[in-house]
Amino acid sequence: MENTRETKEITTPIGKAKVELKTYITGREKQSIYEKVSDIQNNSIRNIVVAVNESKEKIVDNILDLHGKDYDFVINAITGVLQESSFLAPEKKES
Repeated sequence: MENTRETKEITTPIGKAKVELKTYITGREKQSIYEKVSDIQNNSIRNIVVAVNESKEKIVDNILDLHGKDYDFVINAITGVLQESSFLAPEKKES
């Protein structure tokens, strides 16, 4: 059975590239994506987080055991590092 789906075209703001996206994904695709996202997040934690509560042991487990909102906070900080944003840059001191 061929699964033809509606698509939507978007244009990127800088390079004006035309990108065609599916308008929805299947449950199977969603499950596959979230499995891969989890692997990517765990790898990001391993490579970016130095310590949790001053402990360098079981960093991924310690992050995963945080309250959900604290976990999201850490993931957002990691995303800032990955995007090389100024999110974690030292604050400039005014003179």
